Amino acid sequence: DVVAFAKAPVVMARRGLPGMGLQVHVMERLPTLADDAGQQMQRFLPLAASGVLLLLVVGGSLIFALLRRQSERNLAVSLSLHQAIIESTSDGILVVDLSGHVTTHNQRFADLWQIPPSLLAQRNDRDLLAFVREQLRGTQGFMDKVEEIYRDPEEASFDLLEFRDGRVFERHSNPQRLGGKVVGRVWNFRDVTLRNRALEKLAQSELELQTIIDTEPECVKLIAADGTLLKMNRAGLEMIEADNPKRVIGKQVLGIIAAEYRAAFATLIERVFQGETGRLEFEIIGLKGGRRWLDTHAVPLRDPHGNIIALLGVTRDISEHRAAEAERAQLQQQLQHAQKLEAIGQLTGGIAHDFNNILGAILGYTGLTLDRFREQLPEKAVGYLNEVQKAGERARDLIQKMLAFARGGGGEAQVLDARPLVREVIKMLAATLPSSLVLKEQIAEGVPAVRIDPVQLHQILTNLVINARDASGGQGHIEIGLRLSVLTGELCDFCHQPLRGEFVELSVQDDGSGIAAEVLPKIFDPFFTTKEVGRGSGMGLAMVMGILREHNGHALVETTVGEGHGTTFRLFFPPARSHAPEAVAPLLAAATPETGGRHILVVDDEVPLGRLLGEVLDAHGYRATVHANPRAALAAFQADPAGFDAVITDQTMPGMTGIELVHELLALRPALPVFMASGYSDKVDAETAEQHGIRRFFYKPVASAALLAALREALR
Repeated sequence: DVVAFAKAPVVMARRGLPGMGLQVHVMERLPTLADDAGQQMQRFLPLAASGVLLLLVVGGSLIFALLRRQSERNLAVSLSLHQAIIESTSDGILVVDLSGHVTTHNQRFADLWQIPPSLLAQRNDRDLLAFVREQLRGTQGFMDKVEEIYRDPEEASFDLLEFRDGRVFERHSNPQRLGGKVVGRVWNFRDVTLRNRALEKLAQSELELQTIIDTEPECVKLIAADGTLLKMNRAGLEMIEADNPKRVIGKQVLGIIAAEYRAAFATLIERVFQGETGRLEFEIIGLKGGRRWLDTHAVPLRDPHGNIIALLGVTRDISEHRAAEAERAQLQQQLQHAQKLEAIGQLTGGIAHDFNNILGAILGYTGLTLDRFREQLPEKAVGYLNEVQKAGERARDLIQKMLAFARGGGGEAQVLDARPLVREVIKMLAATLPSSLVLKEQIAEGVPAVRIDPVQLHQILTNLVINARDASGGQGHIEIGLRLSVLTGELCDFCHQPLRGEFVELSVQDDGSGIAAEVLPKIFDPFFTTKEVGRGSGMGLAMVMGILREHNGHALVETTVGEGHGTTFRLFFPPARSHAPEAVAPLLAAATPETGGRHILVVDDEVPLGRLLGEVLDAHGYRATVHANPRAALAAFQADPAGFDAVITDQTMPGMTGIELVHELLALRPALPVFMASGYSDKVDAETAEQHGIRRFFYKPVASAALLAALREALR
């Protein structure tokens, strides 16, 4: 405290307020007091102790002024930043209050709506709204939307505005809030005209591309890395038998691929997603069970950044192509097989020709010896010769089968009792079958005769029994039957005609596994076989049907699939009731003296056969002249054409064939009876021989009874 008398001067101190640049008095005069002497005195106290109020008032005013100045500065900065942000956006911004009056906007708003500056300066909301509405299509809808929004200030909205000049704006609207209270609305306008046009063009391009893909006859598909089907066109859906894309889109494509090709297809997918291209032929099983062969070409599908996003595959149906290839391969195989058969046939024919000549001599001279010297020979010698003749006859039958094969099965039909022939075939086949397979016969009595070539009947039975053996797996039973049957309208499995009346039925039944229904219609087709390569030619049943057709026969096939049920082939031949069966003629008939001493010219390069035939003719009252050289025979005939009553010639001879000799002979004497015998020839048979003027054609070894009968007929 500073105490002074009243009359003393006032002592004051000054203190500066830091940072303010102001000086403030800090002394205050206090009320007057009296001292002990009665003198009045004045008190002064420092403000720091007693002037707090003054300091608060002054300081508060200063601080408020300072804060206000700072707040105004911050507000100006904020408004400037806000305006800069609004002006820098590419969208048009319009802010209105709750009454719809414009409070602010950016220049982009004016540019987008093409509003003149003069109209904006007027700040006339009604005129501004009218200007905006005039530019739009569907102005009523625009106003309805505005009114709907203003009825609910809290609502946010989005819609598209279409202009009369073709422009399109996106309009966003959100409420403006101040302290949680809605005080206005902010409108945001964005010109999306170019973007929409680009999207429309893109959509149009996609539509055109999809149309092209959908009309593409090949399958076009997209597949993900995990094998999921992403997309497929209509042709592809038809290929896999999918009525609706929902059945396959999003599902594994490997599920429709045949099991043996799934690994290869999975590898193709992996390679494509590594950036490679690939191609694969594979088989599929459609959703409805159909099987197809497909050829697919696959490439990577990339996004704009080069990343592989899918496998793009173009696939075509090659089922017909594969079938044609298989058929071509089969035909090639058949051709090779046919060529092999032809080669075998030629070899067989050559062997048969030579063997027939040898066999003819063996049988002929054996028979001739028995015929002429039976009484003079010891009994054992006669027995030995009989065995030689039996063996020769079996060899003759074998050669006939070989020739039938070489000639393609053709032969001469005759009326015969089929029972002994069937038994003979059964006996022969039984020796060739395994012991685990039992061959049975059911041959009825009183079976009518049939007109058929015995060699062909042998072929029929052999083929059917071989089929039955293979179907039975070499074990079980095979039953061969021969009987008279009456049919009442059953349909032939070959010609599909109803069968009625009596037929001679030849049947072969096995107890194998049967024939599948899908295979049954094909069993008579040439070259069709269910056996593996090398085990069957596919010609067996085709040959059977060919023989049946040639003899007006028919067939029924009864089969049940399943082990032990088996198949029965029933063949039907019309009975030949009007003719007695022809007996098989012996090689040498009993000698019957012929009168007149007719002169026969015999020509055969096989000297033993020529001599044998001369002996037979001499034994039957003919006079035979035998020549081994056809040119020598021709010279003898030219020397005396009227001196010979008939000619018997071989076909295959050195220097001149039998046909050439016949032409020379008939040129000299057209009515000359000429006969031909051949061990084998692919140039002449019974039909072609007749065309060359030959009276009768024989295959060696020639049965003497048939030859002598033909001579008698010709010389009568």
